[in-house]
This record gives sequence, C-alpha cells and structure tokens, in this order.
Amino acid sequence: MKKNIIVISGPSGVGKSTVIKEILINSSIIEQSISDTTRNSRGNGDSYHFIDEEEFLNNLKRGIYVEHNYYNGNYYGINKEVLRTILQKGHSALVDCNTAGLQHLLADEEFQKHILSFYMVAEPEIIYSRLQHRKTETPESLMRRMQEGVTDLKVAGSGIYNIIFSTDDGNPEDLAEKIIQACSGNLHIHSDYYPSELTALSRKLTFFCNELFK
Repeated sequence: MKKNIIVISGPSGVGKSTVIKEILINSSIIEQSISDTTRNSRGNGDSYHFIDEEEFLNNLKRGIYVEHNYYNGNYYGINKEVLRTILQKGHSALVDCNTAGLQHLLADEEFQKHILSFYMVAEPEIIYSRLQHRKTETPESLMRRMQEGVTDLKVAGSGIYNIIFSTDDGNPEDLAEKIIQACSGNLHIHSDYYPSELTALSRKLTFFCNELFK
C-alpha cells in the first residue's frame, strides 16, 4: 500500500516550516493538509484554515477531525475531509503535527496504513537561537516552547516515527529532497538518529532549559 500521508513533526524552532515550504515548491504531487484553528491569523502566510470556536466545536461533534488539541487558548484540528480530498486526487497529503497528532493518525483505521512519518531534531543551543531570531517570542513563551520540546522528544523516542533527521546544518533544501526521495520509495534514505538517542537528547534539552531559565 502506498504511503501517501506524510507526517512531519519536531520541536518548535527545529525548522519544520522552512523544510515544508521547500517540499511543496519541489514536488507537484505533495499537497499540504491544512488544519483548522480558532486562533487569529498572524498575517505571515500561516497554513491554517481559520474558523471561529462555534464552528470548530460543531465540526468536533460531527467527528470530522482525526485529531484535535487545545493549545494556548485555541483549538487545532486535522480535518478528515481535507485528507480524503487530497488522497482522492492521487496526491500525497503532508501533515504538520506534533507527536500527539501522529499517535491519533496511527490509531485511525482509515489512515494508519498510509502514513510515512518524519521527525526533525536539532541541538538545544540551535533551537534556542532560532526561536530568539524569530523576534516573536516573549521570555515566557520561549521557555514554554523549549520545555514542550522535552516531552515531545520523549514521545518521539518511543519509536513511532519512520525516519529521524537532524536540522543542525540548516540546509532545508537538502532535507526536503531527502523527504521527497523517501516518499518516492527510495530505500537508501536513512535516519540521522536512532529513536533511543532522542531520550538522551531530551535529557540534554532538560539540562539546557534548567541552566537557561534558573
């Protein structure tokens, strides 16, 4: 069975958005699955379908979300109909979600056999520097995003992802090409990390956060 749902995850600041943009530019058969959210648009080209809370909750009752979560005062949901529409066109659906999102997709009988998943990681110092350079984070939000990465890494370390890539070198074009090749069936694309190594990276991030924010 063709693996035509591409899941990309990783901690904030790891560079997912840049890699995803490169994938979409360089592949005519990979299409991003746009998630619903109740948060306001930031006006920076965010790839979301913006709806109000009433509509979201109505959709939730109708069971159209394969996964949803509530984060920082807003709802987010992966819409089943959006996935189906992309797959029916013969395209591959690219889903940008966290580890919980992948877990829900893997538990869904309709979609679980179609998934090829990628997890992206970087050293704590690199993630911190990238988040700082965004110029959009408060000290509190930066700390929260860094600490969320600890939990995310632990879950990813359980082995739920097919391939794990490092973004330390900051080369999104090369990484995007590797993902496109892997989705095309290239069996010579290998992980940069074993899942068990993410546990050690999680401990390293914990120590970094403790030193940074003490």
